[in-house]
Amino acid sequence: MHYKLKPKDIIEPILPNIEKLAEAIAKQIIDLNGSEPQAVLLVGGGALTPRLSDILTEVLKLPKGRVAVRHPEKIEGVSELPDELKLPDAVTPLGILKIASLNTLHFLTVYVNDIEYRLFNFRDLTVSDALLNAGIQLKKFNGKPGLGIMVTVEGQSKFFPGTMGTLAKLTMNGEEAAPWVNAIIRLWDDGEYYKEMQKKGWEQAKKWNCDKVANMYETFLTNLCEGVPQKGA
Repeated sequence: MHYKLKPKDIIEPILPNIEKLAEAIAKQIIDLNGSEPQAVLLVGGGALTPRLSDILTEVLKLPKGRVAVRHPEKIEGVSELPDELKLPDAVTPLGILKIASLNTLHFLTVYVNDIEYRLFNFRDLTVSDALLNAGIQLKKFNGKPGLGIMVTVEGQSKFFPGTMGTLAKLTMNGEEAAPWVNAIIRLWDDGEYYKEMQKKGWEQAKKWNCDKVANMYETFLTNLCEGVPQKGA
């Protein structure tokens, strides 16, 4: 069965869903960016959704033309790109092709609250990437003050206020992540501390050089053999 419909006959029924999509995209952008952006670049085949760029411009209150669609007219390392692949819906497969050509580990497996997640390994990943992939926002895990209670004993009423909530604890490989994060930040920011830790690291490494380890094993094996009865003895 064939139908002949005008574009508006198809777009108008789905327009409310497109508006919801634009609102969801805008909310995610603001949550990740911390504020409203100066411009937005839509990537992939979904960018071709009718009126999406216009509605997103209105939702984000951006000047006209600040929401653009990415066209893969030129990809580094790919020559003679055919016209069929110079369209927005070709960005994703071309990106996958580019990453695959680098011969790097494409996905990493991480566990958040004992649930397995796969992260696309396209840059230096952080704990925040794992939490974001799991749909966790730390600001929602700040403890809230407990409710107070009123009790009456022998006709006397007494109010007990609720206690303050505690912050959520973030652990990495079973250990609290905060000390690790703080140590890494200090190594990055404090040049003197970095030199001090580097010196200590070299001192520890010297204890395990080849000559000393070889002597340790030689002594250990000699003592071990001396304690073993010889055949015929």
